[in-house]
Amino acid sequence: MELLRLLTAGNVDDGKSTLIGRLLFETESISQEEADSLSASRSRGNSVELSRLLDGLKDEREQGITIDVAYRHFRSTKRRFIIADCPGHFQYTKNLIVGAANSDIALVLMDVNRGVVDQTRRHIKILQLLQVSQFIFVINKMDTVNYESSKFNSIVEQIKSEFPEVNDTNSIFIPVSARMGDNVVKTSDLMKWYFGPAILQHLEQVTISSLDPNKTVRVVVQKTILDANNKTGSTRAYAARVLSGTLRAGDAIHVYPSKTKGKIKKLFDGKNEINTAFCPSAILLTLENDLDLERGSVLVSNKMSCTVSTELRAEIFWFDSNPISETKNYIFRHTCQESMTKIQMVDYDLSNESQSDGLGQNQFAHVNMKLSKPVWFESHRNNQTTGLFILIDPLSNNTVGVGLIELVEVRGIEPLTPSLQS
Repeated sequence: MELLRLLTAGNVDDGKSTLIGRLLFETESISQEEADSLSASRSRGNSVELSRLLDGLKDEREQGITIDVAYRHFRSTKRRFIIADCPGHFQYTKNLIVGAANSDIALVLMDVNRGVVDQTRRHIKILQLLQVSQFIFVINKMDTVNYESSKFNSIVEQIKSEFPEVNDTNSIFIPVSARMGDNVVKTSDLMKWYFGPAILQHLEQVTISSLDPNKTVRVVVQKTILDANNKTGSTRAYAARVLSGTLRAGDAIHVYPSKTKGKIKKLFDGKNEINTAFCPSAILLTLENDLDLERGSVLVSNKMSCTVSTELRAEIFWFDSNPISETKNYIFRHTCQESMTKIQMVDYDLSNESQSDGLGQNQFAHVNMKLSKPVWFESHRNNQTTGLFILIDPLSNNTVGVGLIELVEVRGIEPLTPSLQS
């Protein structure tokens, strides 16, 4: 049965945990202990708090907010699902990136009484930055406005106005009452003016673009394995991961950053030899010719190429509490590659807060970057997986930012210090 990965995003108290709780409850995807707890609450005359199915941390229960990213599994008759409940509070915005990393679809919730707020805008921008391909905009708490269509339509127009790139091919707008169950699993008779599907109905039929086998081939080498016993038929094999596309035995490939050519000899999935490897498989491979592949090398199809450079332009989202510094060195980590880098600010992209102290926590900017050594990469427009990177503070070892690559070979950036280039 096909697996779909999704996440919830939105501001605090927009109803994300309640929506997921409703999906779990209606699809009978909760444990007997959880079901007994809900029944006991109902028998005492209390309203059933479906959000309790997600808020597992003690701090979350006491504060009434979601802090960590909670993952739950559920299934329908047509698909299996893994859903990530991401925190809505400003302080935990960076946790959204954890949930978005492997998600195919984002459910962006809004309280119909508040509409689009700053944190909603921030979450949408992060999801676009991370190239989440499809959106379900959930206008929640429709029961509090007597299911009026005008309230729903007003928010839809606001989203389309502020985010013109949102279109009918990659997004849908659904009016919902997660607390009452309207338009969550099945369509509601209380909103006959809405002619679209319920959330679960849409999830069951939507096309999952991340599973497209026709995407360009990108296979990253993680480790070289010397095969002394010749179990693979070669003296050297490579542990690798298929980031996109489909790799087959016999395929001609180009290797970056070395810019060499080769041909796939054999593929292995564990101990078993296979003919084809799909994204996101972890595999073992051997080559017809003897190439010395390093950790971080990428294998691409003959028709496609990557860029090897020490310069690039990117859009970054900064989530560290310390502002970005143009004089400081950061670690640029891209797939399995690493390089030191300096950052040169170009312009700010989205924020309503003061920027007098430079780029601060949970803000966006366009930057130029100068790397200490040549690495391979490509624009996120060409490949959403290999167009992404993270930034790490080398002193604290904290991940401080995430970015997507826009351009390469940006001239005029100040070089790194000689000590870093050595």
